[in-house]
Amino acid sequence: MSKTPTPNAPTSRIDDFIDGLRDLPKAIVKGAHKAAQQRGDDDAVKMVEVYGPLLIDTMARTADLLAEGKRRADKVMIEDAERMFTTMASDTLMRQAGEMAASQGSFGRALGTAQIVQLVKKLINWLIQTFDFGFGWIMKLIDFIDEVLNAMLGGGNSRANHELSIREQDYLNELTALTNLEAATFQRNSFDDGDEEF
Repeated sequence: MSKTPTPNAPTSRIDDFIDGLRDLPKAIVKGAHKAAQQRGDDDAVKMVEVYGPLLIDTMARTADLLAEGKRRADKVMIEDAERMFTTMASDTLMRQAGEMAASQGSFGRALGTAQIVQLVKKLINWLIQTFDFGFGWIMKLIDFIDEVLNAMLGGGNSRANHELSIREQDYLNELTALTNLEAATFQRNSFDDGDEEF
């Protein structure tokens, strides 16, 4: 659960988000386990029991890493991230993600959970970029979380795994397109600045 702020202290959206990263996977695992039991799907129950603890531990360690990044970040980086998270309503996103995770009774709801977690992963990605971690492997965490989540939610069902795979490809294509757009914008701005010097 999110920490209760002391009276008159500003709420940190970043801290709330990081706390949410510890709570969300527990809700996902609990919801997936309950849904699999209600369906009487023993294979899916086993998948949740195998992959659930891995998802919880990985997300908790990712939260620890982001908290460390915030401690090392300067004031401008933190203010920038706080403004971004406030504008993107990260608190509402995490609340909705928790509610969706708790009720995965249908295949559509499981896909909805995967979709909303993709939004959460985008915020993780942007926070990593804002805090400028110096090691390249950190982005592989997001890929790893994807694999674990998809394996757990797919529950060995080929149709579910196919749909999750397609959504993941769409997500990666979106990130690639965004990166290309940012690079093109940066290059154009640099070119425009160069023109002004003449």
